Amino acid sequence: MRILTSAFLFALSFSAFGQVPDYVPADGLIAWYPFNGNVLDESPNGNDGVISGSISLNDDRFGNTNSSQLFSGNSLTYLDCGNNPILNIENEGNLSISTWIQVDENTLSSAQDVVLSKNSTNYTNVFGAYTLWLNLGVPNFTVTNQGGNPNWYQTATGTSALEVDTWYLLTTIVDRPNGELRLYVNGDLVGSDTWGGTIDSNPVGKLFVGCHFKADFGSQYMYNFGGSIDDVGLWSRVLSPSEILALYTVQLPMEGCMDSLACNYFPGALVDDGSCDYSCCPGPGCCDLGMTWSWELSICQDLNPTDSNLDGCTDLMDLMDLLAAYGNCGVAGFTSCGDDIEHEGYSYSTVQIGDQCWFSENCRYLPAVSPSSVSSTSDPYYYVYDYEGSDVEAAKATANYATYGVLYNWPAVMTEDICPSGWHIPTDLEWQTMEMSLGMSASDASSSGWRGTDEGYQMKSTSGWNYNGNGSNSSGFTGLPGGYRYSGGFYFNGYYGYGWSASEAGSNAWLRDLNYSYDIVYRRNYARDYGFSARCVID
Repeated sequence: MRILTSAFLFALSFSAFGQVPDYVPADGLIAWYPFNGNVLDESPNGNDGVISGSISLNDDRFGNTNSSQLFSGNSLTYLDCGNNPILNIENEGNLSISTWIQVDENTLSSAQDVVLSKNSTNYTNVFGAYTLWLNLGVPNFTVTNQGGNPNWYQTATGTSALEVDTWYLLTTIVDRPNGELRLYVNGDLVGSDTWGGTIDSNPVGKLFVGCHFKADFGSQYMYNFGGSIDDVGLWSRVLSPSEILALYTVQLPMEGCMDSLACNYFPGALVDDGSCDYSCCPGPGCCDLGMTWSWELSICQDLNPTDSNLDGCTDLMDLMDLLAAYGNCGVAGFTSCGDDIEHEGYSYSTVQIGDQCWFSENCRYLPAVSPSSVSSTSDPYYYVYDYEGSDVEAAKATANYATYGVLYNWPAVMTEDICPSGWHIPTDLEWQTMEMSLGMSASDASSSGWRGTDEGYQMKSTSGWNYNGNGSNSSGFTGLPGGYRYSGGFYFNGYYGYGWSASEAGSNAWLRDLNYSYDIVYRRNYARDYGFSARCVID
């Protein structure tokens, strides 16, 4: 990646290491390859690479030319980074690796494509002392144990395949004191494994980028990677979640229209260039005075909810309309927010957040239950974490149901009976409204990825999150780490908490993600067959 000191969101001065920007942790840095037109190690350790085979310069994730390395995937195509002893993991030592990659189509059909590998003492092993690799596009991180004790290899495996022509940040951790391997994708923990062996470290073994060296029948440079690699870093310590997040979120401040209501809204813009256009129809140009365009619903809506007669202002006539409707709440058995509301034989607690009234616990509606092996993007499915049967009463008797409620695919959260009468699954805009009530800016709320300041901390429960990742729950939302269901399994209970929205995003749907290691909130869209938690909000 080409470093442009005046172009980042925050000022990037350079450390004494030369071309290592400040967002890259300097403590414990072993090597840093920014690939700015070369293959030099910009750390002070001199682990410069030597190119072999078909490697060429390519654009980086920001579109800068000649700022990443493109690997052809052919045999004998790799980067030789030498055998400096600093590249070894000591038996009691730690290791962190971080790199941006973009895979090609061939990688998705290959059983083993190696991004980075350090040779072990046994050159015939299919893995090095430590190896970052892809299996059919799914990231894996493997460490080899010396002498096969307790077994030859231990691997942290990701949950899904990477997509072609999309940049991803892969980060791997060897946390020796805690006996754990960890694998992150785009700052999210996606895989882990226990670690209790002795690292098979080879003092003369080399570090290779783009292949693994294996010597069954002479020198063989195998499992060659196809795609682009950029910003490779290695550290002799465990990077913290905040350091990993900083590596992922650093970005160029692209200019464009930042108003989500405009015709030419640019979600990636961090600097408003004054180009916002409101003349298109369908779009804002269709709306009369007192109305605003909803891109989500493709209709004009009230600009001011108190302007009941849509004349562009709130006056006595609007007050008369309000008084005429006074008392028609339409929510049976529910007096005011903060009271419990009964639905399907269960009393849900509620909480006022800003002008909205929310469930302060996850939905528990469970008309049927399925094992994690079945799913659909169009038919409703209901799951309880770690329950692999089909007996509803047995599922309801589990501790996970009592604590976390139900995991739903998106068609299930759109069923009529999931919320009480007068309540509904929140739209993406209603999630944004709640986040802004907790202090998030409007521009952050409408953007994707990790956003805000401490809104996630305000939303997370005060207990139940792993690694002491609890929140203050000052909002009363009581966000829980219920994990999720995907592709035949249940994942990361205790680490992540998700909440569906009722809003579509093409063939996907929008949701929110709370994380044990972050105090902010992730906005993203996922495929509809995932199983996530759900909340209701009052009409």
